[in-house]
Amino acid sequence: MKKTIFAFVLAILSLTTSSAATVSAQDVFDEVNYFLVLNYGGFSSANVRGFADKYQPKLDAACKDKNPCPAESAYPIVDAMIKELDDIHTHFIAGGAKKVLAYFSGTGSSLGFGLDLRVLKESRVFVDGMIEGSSAERAGFKRGDWILGLNGKALTTIEKLFEAWEVAESIKSRSRISVFRQNKSFVIRLEPQTISSLRLPSLKLRDDGVAVLRVPGFIPTPKVGQTIHALVLEAQAKKARAIVVDLRNNGGGNLEDEMAGVSAFIPDGLERRLVSKQPLANFQAVYRQGSIEQVINGQKRLTYKIAQAAKWTLPMAVLVNDQSASAAEYFGLDIQTAKRGLVIGERTAGVANTAVAGVKISDGSFLLMTAAKSVRPDGTFFPEFVTPDIALKDDLELINRTGCDAMLEKALEVLR
Repeated sequence: MKKTIFAFVLAILSLTTSSAATVSAQDVFDEVNYFLVLNYGGFSSANVRGFADKYQPKLDAACKDKNPCPAESAYPIVDAMIKELDDIHTHFIAGGAKKVLAYFSGTGSSLGFGLDLRVLKESRVFVDGMIEGSSAERAGFKRGDWILGLNGKALTTIEKLFEAWEVAESIKSRSRISVFRQNKSFVIRLEPQTISSLRLPSLKLRDDGVAVLRVPGFIPTPKVGQTIHALVLEAQAKKARAIVVDLRNNGGGNLEDEMAGVSAFIPDGLERRLVSKQPLANFQAVYRQGSIEQVINGQKRLTYKIAQAAKWTLPMAVLVNDQSASAAEYFGLDIQTAKRGLVIGERTAGVANTAVAGVKISDGSFLLMTAAKSVRPDGTFFPEFVTPDIALKDDLELINRTGCDAMLEKALEVLR
């Protein structure tokens, strides 16, 4: 149910580790510090090299009278380090390596309703989206639905809703979800299903000839970029006159997938450069005619190939909100730089100037850290976020009251 935003992925680093059962708190602490010192390459002014000395006494206190001291004792200490780093692209996910790696590969799955929920002011929970093909979509949920209760119980606090929702999603039993939409209350019955972490783009052609291309993320590679090209070709075959690319709630993903996907809309020659603390990890890539060529240590290497590349030359617009992050931000910036269409919506999350790398920690945790800064061909840094050409709130409450998606309607108006 809860939306997890993973950022723009540079690489997943490998590490040979011992059995989690034998890993101590000191091991976790030492590994996290080692990788931060070795790889952190973001804009934080924190003294990363001083973390080990600064936080070791806190770990010693947490492990006092514990022999051996379990890995879990290090988690609050590591969390404090990450908080001091103050980098929204860097996260420590305790015990979450297996799930994270499955997410990045698109092979993960879990029971769920297929609804993305979002808490708004006054602690109200609204449907922010439905997974394509999920039981929630088939049952008739709509973006903007206000969730009032579950299984006959009014849920008066967000905590109670989350607790009840988690239980309902974990069992193969039909639930009754109370919904409020356009001044009417009703119940939708829904049974959880196995939901794949693979979220590919989808295309819907409207009666007015405008195609809406929804891109929920840029993970896993290379399927997203290839799918975008295939859907653009489909839109062309169906004689679409314009395309709206919906990147709302797109949390980012892989560098090359974003480059491949956006290149279906802009002239060839898109170039991406990343500068890291480790010179050997510096990255340069160029897209031309369906292929991405990397330059590593001065050597060129073909790393991405689309079987049948598309090129959209008709009008287009892009939708973003404050949950559009990382690779989604690059997409918007690329469209603006190429002057290919207007970006409509909210200022984005603010991680467009960095890239991350991930590493599995010995106890099964995962460290996702900013490892590189993104620079333009002229050597200047990318901006942190996308500033829309047309500023407009992604207003779920307005959708709930009127059924009107103001962002989409503005895009359709522009494209007329």
